[in-house]
Amino acid sequence: MAGQRFAFCLIGATFLAGCADPTGPVFGDWYGYQSLPVPGGTKATELVLDGLPNAVSGGYRMHTQQYWPGPMMFNRSDYGGGRWVVRMTCRSPSWQEIDLIEGPFDGRRYVMLPNRMLIPAAIDGAGHVTGPDLTAFGLAQRLAARKPGTFGYGRA
Repeated sequence: MAGQRFAFCLIGATFLAGCADPTGPVFGDWYGYQSLPVPGGTKATELVLDGLPNAVSGGYRMHTQQYWPGPMMFNRSDYGGGRWVVRMTCRSPSWQEIDLIEGPFDGRRYVMLPNRMLIPAAIDGAGHVTGPDLTAFGLAQRLAARKPGTFGYGRA
């Protein structure tokens, strides 16, 4: 009986340790809440970029969850992943552009601010990033960085 309890405790401790640590190196972990075009509707977004802290590319995982008010039947959850790449600008001021490529969120482009906040990129008519989109829409779509020591860091 004592042996069985020990085995269950060992299995439980192993399971919990696996939940507390990321599955690999994490470049960054972001989250945000955006409004939907109905009163009370919101969308939650989580984005994890896998890779070492100095990585310039890697894999990403994104999860979005839409919450519509009342009995509306439009609630949905989307998961996806693909590759990401960092591009540095040569302009002044310079910034890091993070592009999501491949997967269901292909084509999303963000600018990472010095505080690691991600803001959608402003794109000119030729398709070039001109900086962060600081319009009301762009600021509403921003993603805040989670601290590296946060429980579950690196999981989406």
